Amino acid sequence: MTTPQVKFRNILGELTIAKLYGGEHLGVTAPTNLDLRKEISKIGKAIAKFYEPSVTQTKVIQIPPQLQKVLPNAFCEHEGQIYRRTDYQLELVPNQQERIRAAMSVAKILDLVLRMQQYEDEKELAKLRQLLNQKYDEFAIRFGHFTSKENLSIFQEDPNYYRLRALEIDRGKGKSPIKAPIFHQRTVRATPRYRANNAKDALAQCLDAKSYIDLDWIANLIDKSISHVITELEGDIFYNGTIPPTTVQETTNSEWITREEFISGNVVARFNKIVAWQESGVPNWLNIDKYHQTIASNQPIPCLPTTDVDIKVRCAAKLGINVNAMTPDELNLLLRNTIRVKLGTSWLPETVIKEFTEQLLSQAGKSTVKFHPDPANIRPVGEQKQSAERILLFLSIFNQYLNRSSVSQPHST
Repeated sequence: MTTPQVKFRNILGELTIAKLYGGEHLGVTAPTNLDLRKEISKIGKAIAKFYEPSVTQTKVIQIPPQLQKVLPNAFCEHEGQIYRRTDYQLELVPNQQERIRAAMSVAKILDLVLRMQQYEDEKELAKLRQLLNQKYDEFAIRFGHFTSKENLSIFQEDPNYYRLRALEIDRGKGKSPIKAPIFHQRTVRATPRYRANNAKDALAQCLDAKSYIDLDWIANLIDKSISHVITELEGDIFYNGTIPPTTVQETTNSEWITREEFISGNVVARFNKIVAWQESGVPNWLNIDKYHQTIASNQPIPCLPTTDVDIKVRCAAKLGINVNAMTPDELNLLLRNTIRVKLGTSWLPETVIKEFTEQLLSQAGKSTVKFHPDPANIRPVGEQKQSAERILLFLSIFNQYLNRSSVSQPHST
């Protein structure tokens, strides 16, 4: 019995070196009369008849507390094993653990270099830059460049992969990438170190660095106590909390504002709060007189009715303004700051109309005033019913006192 001779034939073609995707790769050149795609499809179908891939069960664990900040799809190391995070779990990566661990080492040093570039410590930055070069070279020699096809297929879903790819500069097809500038020079300007000799300069730098008042930051910058800072910044910063605590250390950063903010906004409400503090007593660290003087000197000029000067002066005195202590310019400014008032104005309190009505009609304590969108429906109501002529006369006198002009003729309504 003779053994039949086995005939070998090259069903795909000849092995060649293909230069694709920026490098040399093993390829196949098919004969001109051979449909390469069709032949490869036949091989796949033939293998499927007797080959069944093994089913492996991926190890999955819950995310430990120390790895909660790992981003989804990112690689991480836990108990000596490499895992990839899914939405709520960690999946063990069965292959390429050494490659992934080496890439994670490069990423870790890269983070340290980026962080150190924020400071002016060139000596420490040079050490970290040297270590980054070492770790990168070790990875590139063993596993190739980060931009290679194999590394791309492994790391492309990792959210940290873009930083590793940024370490290399592509030079085009057929050429190996080169190192990025971060390997030999700064890529981030150092944050300036703040220095100050007094609290006022430290306050300006604190606002530049943090955009809010941080007493601890200011005190540490000039190496002084918070009490010293409060004393030196008196008149520049103000406490704006609800009730001043016993010690300044009990205040919070959000309760301190600058002078510009203190004298702006609703200064009337802030003035009333200062007055309430004066009446109830304040701790020693708060100079309430300085607060009162600052806010009182920045109160809005009251609006007086458009009437005679003597009535304006009496209105100012009713508001507690000492016109005798005012300079001619201040008095002139006050008298020119007028406002027209009409019955039915929404901001005019009913109590004002009620008081004026009772004085005018000698009905003290016996009337009420009700508002209505139509000014003609603002009417006094007392125990004794007033005639229509007297009510209209009241309206006319009221507007004459406020605006020096009558509303209407009583007999024409």
